[in-house]
Amino acid sequence: MPTPLDRDWDLLAVLREREPTAAETLINAYGDRAYRLAIGITGNGPDAEEVVQDAFWSVVRKIDTSGGIRPSDPGSIASSPTPPTGSSATARTGVT
Repeated sequence: MPTPLDRDWDLLAVLREREPTAAETLINAYGDRAYRLAIGITGNGPDAEEVVQDAFWSVVRKIDTSGGIRPSDPGSIASSPTPPTGSSATARTGVT
């Protein structure tokens, strides 16, 4: 059974190879979570949709400029065992 990181490696590969369905695969994998986060930050649907669309298109366009960041790299989001906490994280995300 593939792990979430295995699926992310596969997604990174198709994004870097510019597969025609790569953006759709990215949206299917992370769109709902990104939208929920964005709506929590922006407070409204239209702004959240715009933020998510802009973020995902940036990922698709700039995937080759990531500098080789890998999920296991120290400091990468994927390597963090827990989300950030504290007053600054709460102020940004509204999550405590």
